[in-house]
Amino acid sequence: MTSKTEIMDTAECLLLKNGLKAVSLYDVADALQVSQPAIYKHFKNKQNLWAAVALRWMDETLDDLWKLPPGTSLHDWLWTLLSRKKTSRDANPALFDSYAHYIETTPDFLNSHMVRLAESLSATCSITDPTRAQAILRAFTWFHNPYFSKDWDDTYQEKFEKLWVCCHFD
Repeated sequence: MTSKTEIMDTAECLLLKNGLKAVSLYDVADALQVSQPAIYKHFKNKQNLWAAVALRWMDETLDDLWKLPPGTSLHDWLWTLLSRKKTSRDANPALFDSYAHYIETTPDFLNSHMVRLAESLSATCSITDPTRAQAILRAFTWFHNPYFSKDWDDTYQEKFEKLWVCCHFD
């Protein structure tokens, strides 16, 4: 029996090789030498599979963020998030584009990602008010939302530091 992880690994390899739009569930099933219904046991449709692949990839990309110890400064937490997002875009454009597509087109996907970020921010930086954590993430949206990634350039960190200086988080 084919596992969910095997399906996601195969889909990710095909995505990297052929691009998101060129890969069908049939292609994934064929590469695994299983029937399409074997895939449907784990994923209800192609969108569900690609969203799972993209979210897993971003979770792995943000592994450094998830591992930050309690008491990490807000500045360092934000910079870890922002720099990992930019680095991931530069290092793996195909998977970043897949992630960006699902962030932009699937509200549940975006909400799930933002909740996880807010929970991490709250726990790591001792922010007890969930609305405050969400407001901080929104203030720095330009730096972590893939919609704006086309504008991320060599002045990215400088822009972050300028915004940081403007904000008062006391």
